[in-house]
Amino acid sequence: MKDIIAWLRKLEMLASNVYQQAAEKLASDQQFSAFLERMSEEEAWHYHLMGSAAASIQDAGDVSASALLIDDATKRKITDPFLALSAMVEKGEATRKDVLHCILETEFSEWNAIFIYAIRAMLPMDPMFQHIAATMESHKEKLTAFIDELPPDALPSESLPNLPKVWDRRILVVSDDAALRDLLVEILGEVAVVEIATNGKEGRDRLDAGFYNVIISGVKMAEIDGITLYRQAVSAMPRLKHHFLFLTANASPETHQFFSENHVPVIYKPFTIDKLMRAVSDIMDKSL
Repeated sequence: MKDIIAWLRKLEMLASNVYQQAAEKLASDQQFSAFLERMSEEEAWHYHLMGSAAASIQDAGDVSASALLIDDATKRKITDPFLALSAMVEKGEATRKDVLHCILETEFSEWNAIFIYAIRAMLPMDPMFQHIAATMESHKEKLTAFIDELPPDALPSESLPNLPKVWDRRILVVSDDAALRDLLVEILGEVAVVEIATNGKEGRDRLDAGFYNVIISGVKMAEIDGITLYRQAVSAMPRLKHHFLFLTANASPETHQFFSENHVPVIYKPFTIDKLMRAVSDIMDKSL
């Protein structure tokens, strides 16, 4: 399994480099170039996250043996389109269709299946792999949405296959208000799996055990207040900085200053369902 993860990391970096190379050469096509820039950044982020997760299990003695062996033919099938595109870009011959052809040949190939297999196999080992799964799902959604919006004549002849889900979006609601918790579970259950914590300490335990796309927290709570929960969670896992949303009826000047200085989104009660849903959607779209 460690060998598979190492190979996947190399592939992520190869994809990042080729997408960046193509973005620079096709800079005159501003929309497409910007899209490739984002894809490059996300592949580089996957490389970083998988490296961190791999390091955390490097010495683990109970890592499951892989049931899968990636043969050289499979490796070449996935890497060759990237290498071919890179050569075309260097010669100044690559077009938008050439790049899209490469994307369809690779992002929707066995690479996706192998990635999903490795992540699912490693999920019990380290919560970091849950974050990787969430970023992979976000990457896939952005890629599919961009291609779906292109006019038919801009696409190569390949049809876009349906990709299996690697992650279901998860929201953690941390609140000592039972009625509010029930309301949020009902409302947000349409867009994600919603879990609850009745106080800050329980919320911290859940964050230690798993990854959430959005953490909705109250401010004043028993044992651990919302601000302390945020600070402890972000100190342990900096990646959570952009995943918090606070709900509060009022706030002290010090709390207002905290929200402002840390650029933490907050919704003041009473709030509308539309405002809540837009804030949650914004965090989901921008945090990964």
